[in-house]
Amino acid sequence: LDRAVRVWDVDSAKELHKLERHSGNILAVKFHPSGRYFASASLDKTIRLWDLDSGKVVETYTGHNKGVLDIDFSADGHYLASGSADKTVILWEVYTGQKIYSFVDHQDQVNTVRFSPDGGYIASGSSDKLIMIWKLNKSILAYYSFQKEIDDEIGQSVLFGPKRKNESKQQFTEREEKAKEALEEMYEKYFQKYLNTRS
Repeated sequence: LDRAVRVWDVDSAKELHKLERHSGNILAVKFHPSGRYFASASLDKTIRLWDLDSGKVVETYTGHNKGVLDIDFSADGHYLASGSADKTVILWEVYTGQKIYSFVDHQDQVNTVRFSPDGGYIASGSSDKLIMIWKLNKSILAYYSFQKEIDDEIGQSVLFGPKRKNESKQQFTEREEKAKEALEEMYEKYFQKYLNTRS
């Protein structure tokens, strides 16, 4: 609550760094799976990623409207989840600092967030007395990276859109099914492109 992060040597109990870049109380600190970095979450609405050796800020994550109460890294180190007093859970890409997606169904502040071991889910606990499980499906990651391309493909396709004037209910239902299949194929294609950009 003194708004400082302190890094300690466990064996000697020596303080290695005292880091004072946050302007609000710090409520969570988590090590990155690589061991090279750690992140801190603050009531100043930000998350900071620090280099363990130098004590310098590597990345600052901004996007919450109120204080950040908890954070967690995915096991592969690519993603960061944060829970906030603004009632949202945000998924971040660690190395770019970009916000990938906001989960907004909680009705009160989100006090805790955790990734599943395989990185496919996030669990969040809130003062609304609910625990929610969020699935990180391919569409979220594909749309994050290729939003314009996906929107353009949807706009150019004859499969998408509301029921047309001379279209029967059966024809509309059949078109909806084809559109759903086309969208899944589209997300799969762009998800593979997303994976290639990370390799």
